[in-house]
Amino acid sequence: GFDGPLITLTVGMLIAGVLNHAFTVVRVRLASAVNVGPDRMLSETVLGCLARAKMSTLGRIPPARIHELMSGIQVVQSGYDASVICSVLDMPFLLLFVGATFFLSPVLALITMLAIACSMLAGWLNIRRGKRMNDAMRNESVVHRGNLANAISGADTVRAFGGRGYLTGVFQTQMDKLQQIKRDMVQSGTRGQAVLQSIAMLLRVMVYAVGAREVVAGSMSTG
Repeated sequence: GFDGPLITLTVGMLIAGVLNHAFTVVRVRLASAVNVGPDRMLSETVLGCLARAKMSTLGRIPPARIHELMSGIQVVQSGYDASVICSVLDMPFLLLFVGATFFLSPVLALITMLAIACSMLAGWLNIRRGKRMNDAMRNESVVHRGNLANAISGADTVRAFGGRGYLTGVFQTQMDKLQQIKRDMVQSGTRGQAVLQSIAMLLRVMVYAVGAREVVAGSMSTG
């Protein structure tokens, strides 16, 4: 009856799930070790440039901007982290999968390519929104740190002229802006992830439905 094929499919899926998890863990570990040397060299180079810079030159740059430049190292390093490297390595296998699907059924290949195009478009729009929000967060953070540094360095002046209320209002306004930007970033990221998950779910449903219909109609053979 149906017990044999069901048991075979269940065991096969379990084995595939275990192998996929193990391969993912190993791949991420290998990708994480790729940029250890370049990341360390980048950090040492930036620190060396700051150590050799003249004080007269650094004095013309606001301290908040210097802190922002130092934190920019992590932004550069995040562009080559393990997830990005793994995504690049997955591209040839994606093309191989689409090609194999085309030989199995051109209709399924077209559905897959349409879903891939929609995912790329959604990801590109999400990246653009994220870039605008990151720029706004960075600029607002620079302003906030600059005002905070000025308040600390001029604490006696603030106390002498009674500027506590004014600074409290300024800091509260900046904190409200930062919190609003953070909420917008979280909502944008969640919305983008939900769109990608919906596209993946629709792709699976369409592939199962169209594939089953072609098998029943006899236009596609599963071997």
